Amino acid sequence: MLYDDDKPRKTGKRGTTEGATVGVGQSFTDRRAVRNIRTSVLVVGGGISGLHTAASLHKAGIDCHLVEARDRLGGRILSMSPPASLATEERNSLHAVDLGPSWFWPEQPHMASLIRELHLGELVFEQYSEGDTIVEYGSGRVQRGVSSASMAGSYRITGGMQALTNALAMSIDGHRVHVNAPLTQLACNDEGVEASIGDSATKQTVSSDFVVLALPPRVVDATVQFLPPLSEGHHEQFRSVSTWMAEHAKFVAIYKSPFWRGAGLSGDALSQRGPLTEIHDASPADGSFGALFGFVGIPAQQRSGLVTEMESLAVQQLGRLFGDSATKPIAVHYKDWAQDRFTATPVDSSSAKPRGLPEALADSPWNGRILFSGSETSRGRHHSNGYLEGAIESSMQSLQALKAALSQTRANRGV
Repeated sequence: MLYDDDKPRKTGKRGTTEGATVGVGQSFTDRRAVRNIRTSVLVVGGGISGLHTAASLHKAGIDCHLVEARDRLGGRILSMSPPASLATEERNSLHAVDLGPSWFWPEQPHMASLIRELHLGELVFEQYSEGDTIVEYGSGRVQRGVSSASMAGSYRITGGMQALTNALAMSIDGHRVHVNAPLTQLACNDEGVEASIGDSATKQTVSSDFVVLALPPRVVDATVQFLPPLSEGHHEQFRSVSTWMAEHAKFVAIYKSPFWRGAGLSGDALSQRGPLTEIHDASPADGSFGALFGFVGIPAQQRSGLVTEMESLAVQQLGRLFGDSATKPIAVHYKDWAQDRFTATPVDSSSAKPRGLPEALADSPWNGRILFSGSETSRGRHHSNGYLEGAIESSMQSLQALKAALSQTRANRGV
C-alpha cells in the first residue's frame, strides 16, 4: 500500500494557458519588497524542489526567503482549472488538468512521504487505464486494442500536481516568498553571498549565508552572473545537464464527459502521424468531465509561434482517433515549455540526458556557499532525475548539506 492511512482511489471553447491556474490561497510579495533583506538561506526557484526546501527550513526554524522569477509558484508544475461552465458545479471546483508533470509512481518513496506529510492522500487516484489503446500509423490507418494503457498503475492527484506546490507554499510565511523576482547576479564576499534580484533599473538585493539554486543548471548558466566569475569549465558542466521538459509541448482538450470510456477506450493513443505522439486520459477521478492530453511530437523550432495551428491540428487528430465528439471540446490548453524562458535555453536542443550535476563548484570560491536543488541534480540511487521524485530527493540532499553548513557557521561565529 502506498500510504499507511490513505488508499488511492480507482477512477471508475477554446482557451490557452491564459486561463485560470490553480491558486494558492495566500498572497506573496513581489520583488519591490525584496529590499535590504538579510537571511540565513536564500532559495531561488519556486518549483516543487525550491518550495520543499523553503518549507522544510521554515518548519525547522531556519531563517530563509524564496524568490521566483515567474508571477506564480509551481515552476514546471502548472495546473489549469476547468472552464467556468464546469467549475460552477461544486464537485468540479477542485479539479484541474496538468500542463506539466501529471503522474507519480508507487515505487517513489519521497513522493509518498510528502503526500502523507501534507495530508493529501485522499486526493490521490490511479490513472484511468481500462479499455483499448489506439495506434495511428504513418499511413493514416487507425487500429485499436494493440496494447494496454502505458501509464497503468501510475497515480495522479485531484486538483493537479499544483495541489502539492500549493500545500507547500501555504506552509511558508507569505512575506518570505517573492514572485516576479528573477535572480540576475550572485556576488561572493567575506560575509556570504549578495544576490541581485531584477534588472539594473529595478534591482533589489538579498544577503545570505547560503544560496540554494532550485533551478535547472542550464537556466543558471544563461541567466545568472557570478562574481567572482566561474571558470569556463564550470559553465560547461552546467550546460551539460539537460533540462527536464525543456523540449516538450503539451496539449489538453476538455469535454463535458469522458465519452471514449463508453466506447471501451482507455484514452491512450500512440501516433506516428501526429501532431500528438502520445495521448492519455486526463479526466478527474470521478469522471465529472472529460479530458485528453497529448505530447506534441513536432520539434520545438518547427512549432515555434504556431499555437493556434497546433491547437487546431491536435483537435483534428483527436477526431480521427476518438470520433466526432472529440472535435468539439469546450476548452483547450496548450503549453510549449520550449518557449518558456524560465525553463528552456538555446542549448536545450542537445540530446544530453538529465543527470546529477557534479560537484561543479568544489574548486571555486563558491565552495559550500551555493547548493543545487532540482530534478536534474538529484544524486540519489533511485535514478529519479527527470521526475518529481528526483526534485524532492535533491531538496533533501540540499537540506542535509545546509544543516551541516549552518551548524559549522554558527560554531565559527561562536553562537
